[in-house]
Amino acid sequence: MSANAGFRKTGEEKNAHDTACENAERNAGVEADPNDSPELVLTGLADMGENTVAPGMRVPIPLISRPGFGMRVMQFGEGVHIPIHKTGKRVIVQVAEGSIELTGGTNTWTLKQGGIAYLPKGTDHAFRSLEGRARLIVTMIDD
Repeated sequence: MSANAGFRKTGEEKNAHDTACENAERNAGVEADPNDSPELVLTGLADMGENTVAPGMRVPIPLISRPGFGMRVMQFGEGVHIPIHKTGKRVIVQVAEGSIELTGGTNTWTLKQGGIAYLPKGTDHAFRSLEGRARLIVTMIDD
């Protein structure tokens, strides 16, 4: 059954979007990796503890580390600034709490709780927490 089938009302006719999604899923050929298994990593951000590396900055906490993919939680006090740096990975930053100013390349955004930004591989980026504590979920993906 298509992942989208659960979103159709009972008895509703397939529309072009439903058919396109089903075809894309079928053509993607995605199969489960028998060497990987689901795991519970964290039940809530409050479970992270309070270990810090500098005033206002908590040790980045790895959530998931797999070949080609990693997630970590980072927490900063108000005004903490992480200077411009880059990684050899694609980066997705999601604000789980608070707000940040994120610079990516020549762009600067203010992201509030729930905000998400994507940074292509090798993008210079920096961020600064605004108004109290900020918690970020950072996902890094190898090509």
